[in-house]
Amino acid sequence: MSVLYEAVSIAATSVKFGISFGLDTSREAVREPSFAVSAAHRHNVMYDDQGKVWYWGGLDKYVDGDRILEDFKPKLVSGLEDVASAHAGYTTDLLIKKDGTVWEWGYKYTAADAKNGDFSFVPPRKIAGLERIVAVSSISSVGGAIDEDESVWIWHIVPAGPELMPTKPMKLKDIQAVDLSVDDNVHILKADGTVWKWEAYVGSNGNGSYARPNTSDSVTKVEGLRDIAAISHTTGSGKTYFAIKENGTVYGWGRNDHGNLGRSDYLPVSKPAVIPELKDAASIVTGGGKTLILKKDGTVWTLGLKIGQYLPTLYTDKPKKVEGLENVVSIALGGDHALAATKDGSLWSWGYWGTSNKEKPVLVFSADRLRPAE
Repeated sequence: MSVLYEAVSIAATSVKFGISFGLDTSREAVREPSFAVSAAHRHNVMYDDQGKVWYWGGLDKYVDGDRILEDFKPKLVSGLEDVASAHAGYTTDLLIKKDGTVWEWGYKYTAADAKNGDFSFVPPRKIAGLERIVAVSSISSVGGAIDEDESVWIWHIVPAGPELMPTKPMKLKDIQAVDLSVDDNVHILKADGTVWKWEAYVGSNGNGSYARPNTSDSVTKVEGLRDIAAISHTTGSGKTYFAIKENGTVYGWGRNDHGNLGRSDYLPVSKPAVIPELKDAASIVTGGGKTLILKKDGTVWTLGLKIGQYLPTLYTDKPKKVEGLENVVSIALGGDHALAATKDGSLWSWGYWGTSNKEKPVLVFSADRLRPAE
């Protein structure tokens, strides 16, 4: 899930699935690059409208058996150019180039010996069959994309299960999307406000332990939802889903193990149901038993497991406000950390970050530091 912000902003105007900023067009105004940040697992990817990419998190190394952590500051990635957007995935990141092609990108661990080794980037690999793409979403094993015609494409990156191979992108039948959210169930939002689903896995591979990659191009409608303005996004498989109406009413369904649906019974919900505790929501991100909510008033709230904590006893089924954050315009959620961008162009983070756990948001960037530096 991405956090969006710009270095210079004058007036903010809401769009359906994010925030855009109007710029002062007077001669005195200086046009600064527009940035975005996407988070997943233990890392973040930042890119600007000039096609440059920065990366931080997850690039540890081992020296004589000791784990050495990086400094968790964004580093400009050499060799990546003409990038229109970047989506952080659990193990594989997706890049959309300005020509509309999609590339897989990530890192690998190379061991020098039993006690020494490090992580390094692997060259991006173009995904054949994807052209004129404007948006992507993924988890560790499934990817999805929307093209200029609003058609939806789905593929398996590294399917879960033995002897299963990645699949080629497949165009889903009779569906056009304005947004999609990918995990084992791909949820698709149409322009008419209805929500549809495609299941990534079906049946069994023969031993009863793993399902097979779904090769059907058919989707099914999620009943009980209409006039939906936004759907939740997932960072890592969580199987907890939300849909937001134009008036801020929130529907939820799926897993609720730690109260991450906002229901005190901690039972799964099979069909979309109104979540009374969640009102005036603008966007929602889920993952790993955690729910992060941005409200229309610019405040941020959480449900489920506490961000950055591994203890299964630290959770809540009642929305809890993240203190110290106001005027937030977008949010992102990693495996154990969260990000929030504020109206003034600042970026904040909390949760497990490097060698310590930040219970309260700390400033990552301020508006005057959002200029790319070589």
